[in-house]
Amino acid sequence: DNPVLEVSLSTNTINLNLTPSINTPAFSTTNFTVTAGTNNYTGYQLFLDITDQNLSRNEPLLNGTTPTINSLVDNSNDNSTSYTESTFTTNSWGYRLNDASNPDDTNYYAIPATEQLLSSSTSPVNENTTTITFASKVDMTLPAGDYTTNIVLRAITNSPPPTMQDIATWQGSLIPDHPIKAQDTRDGKYYNVTKLSSDNRIWMTQNLNLSGGTTLTPTDSNVKENYTLPVSETKGNDGNLTNSNAFSDNSTAYVYNDKTYGGYYSYMAATAGTNPSSGNATSDICPKGWRLPTNDEYNILKTTYTTGEALTAAPWNGELGSVYAGSTNSTAGYIGNYWSSTANGSNYAYLLGFNLSGSSADLTAEGWKESGPTIRCIAKNNSINELTYLQDFASLSGNALTSVMDGMTTDTAYTLIDNRDGTSYHIAKLADGRIWLLDNLALDLTDSTVKSKLTPATTNATTTSISALINGGRANGDQYATAGVGVFSSARSYSDPLINMASKNVVPANAPSG
Repeated sequence: DNPVLEVSLSTNTINLNLTPSINTPAFSTTNFTVTAGTNNYTGYQLFLDITDQNLSRNEPLLNGTTPTINSLVDNSNDNSTSYTESTFTTNSWGYRLNDASNPDDTNYYAIPATEQLLSSSTSPVNENTTTITFASKVDMTLPAGDYTTNIVLRAITNSPPPTMQDIATWQGSLIPDHPIKAQDTRDGKYYNVTKLSSDNRIWMTQNLNLSGGTTLTPTDSNVKENYTLPVSETKGNDGNLTNSNAFSDNSTAYVYNDKTYGGYYSYMAATAGTNPSSGNATSDICPKGWRLPTNDEYNILKTTYTTGEALTAAPWNGELGSVYAGSTNSTAGYIGNYWSSTANGSNYAYLLGFNLSGSSADLTAEGWKESGPTIRCIAKNNSINELTYLQDFASLSGNALTSVMDGMTTDTAYTLIDNRDGTSYHIAKLADGRIWLLDNLALDLTDSTVKSKLTPATTNATTTSISALINGGRANGDQYATAGVGVFSSARSYSDPLINMASKNVVPANAPSG
């Protein structure tokens, strides 16, 4: 739905009636209230704009001049010079705001030369009222008459919050330990995200609550191929899950969504069905641009937040959802457990765990893969070390791609995988500033698994038939192929195998050959 913003005024016209007498200036005030409300998720802003700082007499004098009542003078140039009734300059006018931000300020100030923020909110608000008091002091030297100016009020809804999936465009603007709201485009939910000063990384500081039944794609999630979360387990009248075997099999994906603490996920579900037995998962259910934190990253976090109480406080704001084991969760409310991406065998994976009755943030070093902890995602940091596959370059552009390339040390080898057949390749940024494969591409086009993954999304060829690919795609103008990389020449004896060049679709004539 489109957001609604309503503004109401106490009056359309403000009058200051002033009748001075000999040796006694007249001082008068009048109040004007404006009330704003909105259902916009990120709130609104209301501005005051006075067309002319001076009040001008509606009719000129007989000599053709037009008298004015000038604004109070701001000697500080930041609108902080204040006046009381006794110090109020004669033949001047000014104003003050009576709102919650300065309830005890009874001073008057110069009419602002530029637009002035009257009130605002960062979330929906039913009624936000601000009172403006205008004041003026005049004496007998001011010609009688009507003096006027126009007052304009401008109200706007705040921009929508950024999306989790678009983090590359806004992550550089975050203030450490200051949370903002970001929206997950997969289901429209909003989450607090915070750049922590403790490790300089961007974390979700609210538990992920992605519902069972959601289909994740490489476009919106940290997955290499489509993955559908299983339908969420349901809760019975006794408070336990209706499936008594839930969260009891380490090779099965389980999901339970809780309104209070977010979602509970088995390790199979959390890692989007990949469930590694060692190392870190290469896919998970975090939004695109985010991933499950590693155990090492949790260990870094725990050097700052060394107690359960510290983890429940801002900015981490740990939620005490605990973990589902089988169909029950008996420790919700005083224990918090969060999956890492790091496996520790076929049965276990590492956790961040804390207990308010304990003193250590470590508390739980690992958990059963079939159990159901909660999830906090961490933002990828646009580093070559965040990439797993050659095809990951295809998802990078603009600042994100520049950041990865700038972070690569020239002539240093890194290892990435071709996700079409699992072959590992060494890559390096060479002296020409380009990223090259240091190994000849060895993709077997006759392999049935490879054939099933030859699509325009994984290659640089728009036609992915075997006959087109073994000719380097030349028949339709394509140049070789692997998405975001350069060469796709193998499985043909009459072709020289070339070295791939990432982020460049055309292989130069002088490309080194194998």
